[in-house]
Amino acid sequence: MLGARVRSLLKLKSATDALEQSYRTLRELAKVRDDLMKMIVHDLKSPLTSVLATLEMLREGDYGPMAERQYKAVSEAEGKAEDLLGLIQDLLEVSRVEETRIAIAPEPIAPAAFLSELVIDWAPRFTAEGATMAYEASDEAPVFNADKALLRRVFANLVQNALSHSATAVHVNLAAVRDPQGILFTVTDNGPGIPAEFQEVIFRKFEQLRSANAPKTRSSGLGLAFCRLAVEAHGGRIWVRSKEAEGSTFYIQLPVEPKD
Repeated sequence: MLGARVRSLLKLKSATDALEQSYRTLRELAKVRDDLMKMIVHDLKSPLTSVLATLEMLREGDYGPMAERQYKAVSEAEGKAEDLLGLIQDLLEVSRVEETRIAIAPEPIAPAAFLSELVIDWAPRFTAEGATMAYEASDEAPVFNADKALLRRVFANLVQNALSHSATAVHVNLAAVRDPQGILFTVTDNGPGIPAEFQEVIFRKFEQLRSANAPKTRSSGLGLAFCRLAVEAHGGRIWVRSKEAEGSTFYIQLPVEPKD
């Protein structure tokens, strides 16, 4: 009887040791994979930045005038390069946030001016794709403190999603209003919408949503995960409400002052 118990305990310990070893091996492999990914992504960033600078100079006529077709082609190439740079930044940021706490550098932001800048920056891309974009900011929407660079990337991800997931020309509207918690931004589109079962999981890392109506969609599943991390680092919240075939609205709720 005692011998049987000893043998059972020895088998259990052996199985536990094997499981722990497998777990350690998996963690080591995951670290090697993540380190390699970060190294490759980091090395891609510098040449891509140079490509973007050259495309911008071409579009602005620094190398001479272009025909309309040439201008459109350069604008489209610049947009795709910006998408890739955004993906690289998301990969680096998500990896860093998983290792440490995301650092923010708050500065005062006026909602109307902030949204206006976004619309101006995206105008060439929207024109090239036959899409439209507008903004509105309530007079009561307060000036708030946030990391402007991080917040711009949050909006860039949301706007890019609206463009990518729509097979036809889409309209995107940005808005800001006063909220009991501080300020509430919305990013609304009239695209294909998001099925109910995906509306919670899309903010998780590597979760992807592909639309049958948008064959151009190509997603890493990192953009919305980054948005969640960046908003939460400010003490805020992000969520989505959507109906299929009617479009989506993403909500970004932020305090006037970032919370620890």
